[in-house]
Parts: sequence; structure tokens; C-alpha cells
Amino acid sequence: MDKKKDGLETHAKMTLGGFAPFLIDITEAACNDESFLRQLEAEKGAIYVFDKGYVKHQNWKEWTENGCFFVSRLNDNAEYQVLEGQLN
Repeated sequence: MDKKKDGLETHAKMTLGGFAPFLIDITEAACNDESFLRQLEAEKGAIYVFDKGYVKHQNWKEWTENGCFFVSRLNDNAEYQVLEGQLN
């Protein structure tokens, strides 16, 4: 049985101190996030928030090198190594 994704997906862009987004993109839930990301120009100093389903390490690396920041939840099966930590 095919698993079909119903519903809508919303992508929004807003300033950090803003009250309302200045860019909203609404697509079918089954639509790939790549279509929105292709029209998104990463800005230095900006913070981008992604769902845990978006795992594009190459994009994240390029954005980090260009002074952008991002936040995303890790997938349950993500493998990682802590390189540095801070004790309370």
C-alpha cells in the first residue's frame, strides 16, 4: 500500500524581531522542500529553522561558511560526535 502525504506545508521567512512573515510559500505536504530552498537566498547573520526531516549537510556547511546559522532537530537515528562541551 502506498503511503500518501495529505495536507499543506508552509514555509515562511520573517525578521527576527518581526510580527509577521514577509514571505510565505504554501505547497502540498508531499512537495519536496528543495523547491522552496532553491528560491531562498541565504543571508549572512540570518537564522534558519528546519524540520528534522530536512538533512542537507552540504547546504548547512556552505551556510555556516557564509555566516548563516541554522537550527534543526536531529533524526532519531542520527550519528554524531560531540567535539566540545560546556559543564554547568
